[in-house]
Amino acid sequence: KKLYDYKLYDNVTVPLTNSDQFTQLSLNPLDSETTVVLGPSFLHFYRLTDDRVMPIPTSTDQIMNTSKDDEEDSIITCMCWIQDPADGVVVANNQGKIALFESGEFQAYLNIVLPIGVGVTAITCLSSGLVCGCSDGGLRFLKVKPSELGEKILPANLFELTHSWHHAGFNQMDNLPTNHGGGHGGGHQQPHNNSSNHLLNGTNTTISGGNNGKLSSSISMTSLDSITSAIKPSQAIKHIAISRDEDRLCCGYEHGQLYYVHIIGTPEGVKGEDMRPVATQNHNPGVLTGLDVCVRKPLAVTSCLDRTVRVWNYVEGKLELTKTFGEDPLSVAFHPSGLHVAVGFGDKLRLLHLLMEDMRCFKELPVKASRECRFSRGGHYLAATGQNNVILVFEFFTGEKLAELRGHSGRIRCLSWGPDDATLVSCGNDGALYCWDWEGGKRIGESVTKGIQYSVAITATSSAACNGSVPGERPTTTAGNAVAGGGPGGSSGGGPGVGPGGVPAIAQGGAGGGGGPQGAVTNQSGPGPQPGGGQAVGSVAGSGTAGVSGGPGGGGGGANSTLGGGGMNQQNSNVYEASKSIYTCTSEGVLRELDIPELQMVKVEDTGVLLSQVVLSSSETMLFAGTGEGPGMVRAYSFPVSQEFVEFSCCSKPISKMRLTFNDATLLVADETGGLVVFDVKGERDKKGKSGNRGGGASGGGGGSRGGPMPSGMIGTIPWSEDVLITRSDLADREGFLSELVASVEELLVQNDYQLRLREMTQAEDIKEVTEKFKQDLEAERNKYELLKEEKHDLGIEYEERLRQVQDVH
Repeated sequence: KKLYDYKLYDNVTVPLTNSDQFTQLSLNPLDSETTVVLGPSFLHFYRLTDDRVMPIPTSTDQIMNTSKDDEEDSIITCMCWIQDPADGVVVANNQGKIALFESGEFQAYLNIVLPIGVGVTAITCLSSGLVCGCSDGGLRFLKVKPSELGEKILPANLFELTHSWHHAGFNQMDNLPTNHGGGHGGGHQQPHNNSSNHLLNGTNTTISGGNNGKLSSSISMTSLDSITSAIKPSQAIKHIAISRDEDRLCCGYEHGQLYYVHIIGTPEGVKGEDMRPVATQNHNPGVLTGLDVCVRKPLAVTSCLDRTVRVWNYVEGKLELTKTFGEDPLSVAFHPSGLHVAVGFGDKLRLLHLLMEDMRCFKELPVKASRECRFSRGGHYLAATGQNNVILVFEFFTGEKLAELRGHSGRIRCLSWGPDDATLVSCGNDGALYCWDWEGGKRIGESVTKGIQYSVAITATSSAACNGSVPGERPTTTAGNAVAGGGPGGSSGGGPGVGPGGVPAIAQGGAGGGGGPQGAVTNQSGPGPQPGGGQAVGSVAGSGTAGVSGGPGGGGGGANSTLGGGGMNQQNSNVYEASKSIYTCTSEGVLRELDIPELQMVKVEDTGVLLSQVVLSSSETMLFAGTGEGPGMVRAYSFPVSQEFVEFSCCSKPISKMRLTFNDATLLVADETGGLVVFDVKGERDKKGKSGNRGGGASGGGGGSRGGPMPSGMIGTIPWSEDVLITRSDLADREGFLSELVASVEELLVQNDYQLRLREMTQAEDIKEVTEKFKQDLEAERNKYELLKEEKHDLGIEYEERLRQVQDVH
């Protein structure tokens, strides 16, 4: 409270230059009137009185002094309060010196010895001592030295170095010399294992998204160390935190990584392998060169300049596969099946199979320096950029080059397939935006504006069609669901065909229910239905009267339907094209809408900030945008876009990549630090299932000649694919191994059966022997019994005779 109530007077204000900025301010936890402010080259103590803030005279010459052997200037790096003495402070520098101050006065250097060149970069206090994080990525535990009864311990000997460790995997540095002199001495050198691991910063927070739905952050991934030898001992620990119960220690590294370890008693028993990353492994720090998701599996693929390509399971938040190459991957694309990836390199564009435990190249395409590549929605085509800003389109399964598109004079930043895979949109740094009929090898629309740069372009329904201002221009397509007319077999007709905002709905060729009367197609623009206006596509296959408004669900596709999962037949292609626009972000900080195919400006929305990435939900109800300047923010707009949005903080740097999964359930965002953030998108998805069957019966399949996006409301009913690829050689090896195991099992069964029989025979003989012995013993005992019985009888007769003789005598 006093920090807010008081203001620093001129005589206690510390003038700071660009090189002398304060890095830490700390209040004494036992005395809130004492505070410390430090920076790389200064250390100040202040006393908070009733009416002002008073500086405490302090000499920092000792901690700033540099010996003749030091090659760099001393820099104060960290400090912390200690428990005894109550006003004691330990201050460390980049040369490994730890100074003890009491009441603002220098007392002594701690007798601690660290390797030459290793500084203390973070320090925290425990009840049992100090934990120091060092510039070599290692941690040292300084234990409070116990005192004998009546013995006074010198300030320099308050702590002793008893344990040091590095996280597992850090490369061992052999024969490191140690610091000597300059106030150091008396300590001992602890062996340490330099290691490097991979860590990830995990969060589990929920962020409300207002009327536009809700985003809840499920995983927050930050970049981590490479597996390669690029790791250097200079990876400093910048922060250390101890839980209140002192049972867990967490440290943050200079490259943004987090490790934690459980502590039992004191940290003296901690080993390097006990240090665990917060979540999972990730890339080296740096911009991710590629990010993509597939349709049939909960997987995402990323590429980075650490020469690795990694496959993630964003539902479980774990790393599935990692492949290290001999050069840096420049781009990556994920096949919709989740079984293949395309990776661009400096010399080739390589197509890889995702196997059970590996990624294996099966085809190389002659495309150099491909920085953008995208699979078509159906996965049968692959578009990639190459040298000289050319766009190449390949048939994925054969590798045949189908088109070569030229026109860009600068780097191409984005490739986007049209909804039917018949068109391709490209934009780049040259201010050019092209819409291609790639099969014909020609541009059907272009917009060139010098002096600006395009970062992304997507194809979506035009704002006019979304608002319903042009009747019939925004078809509402539902694969296999009769949205308008045509009741199920035996019923009296379906409900009205209505799209959002009163736009007429298009019923796509559903299955024939049979027998139902013809349903009506209506255009509902108010409280009650109005006749006419709706476009019917396809027909019903059934035994009764054919419904001209499209069939209800329940079986195979309609007899004359050419629709399947969002495609359009020829008679409605003009309406379909007229209802589409291209939305693109420019370096001017605006979101432009351009019509197709002329690419004339239709609408401009001033976003107030540079947007680097934009993705649209499959239902075309929400648009997500990432900021391209300052800290990375995710904006959620309702679609069509207006000035209203909900903003979410997630990244420390501008957003460079963004992908939304096919079912609109997960949003993946990457920033320029190599971090990967996974959002769970909620709200709109929960509403789709309630409105997906308006009129016209149950869901069913729809025949079609061209596939398109399936509504996300249907995705939840389809389980994720569990298919995996395996090579014939691996399959043969596994089958051979399985055959060996089967043979081993059979051999073991035979041996076991033989052993059982042998044991049974042995046991039978033992039983027979025991039985015979028992019988013999029984017979012997019986004979003995008979003899004893006869002897008893004889004795009885004898004693009776004696008794008579005695009686006769008396």
